[in-house]
Amino acid sequence: MYWRREDGEEGCSNCAFSFCRKCLPYRALLPQLANKPVRVCYQCHEKLNEEALRNQANNGTQITRISIGSTSPQQSPTSNIRSSSKNWWGDGLPHLR
Repeated sequence: MYWRREDGEEGCSNCAFSFCRKCLPYRALLPQLANKPVRVCYQCHEKLNEEALRNQANNGTQITRISIGSTSPQQSPTSNIRSSSKNWWGDGLPHLR
């Protein structure tokens, strides 16, 4: 898929990478930025959901997750790769084509 000017451009509020609006359908609550859900990319959406579930398991609180946006998540070619890095793209700077 190629980016077209008429598609518009948005930034992921978590990682700050730019995407067309169609490729940024997910929202997540980032309390440090706003008191309502903001746009995030698929990778950050998955990462934030994993962190929420981990926190729930660690402290026993009940967290209700509501996904707003796409009902069928887009699969990322790197979504099955696990890394010890805190960044979804791995260590160092991401490589752009």
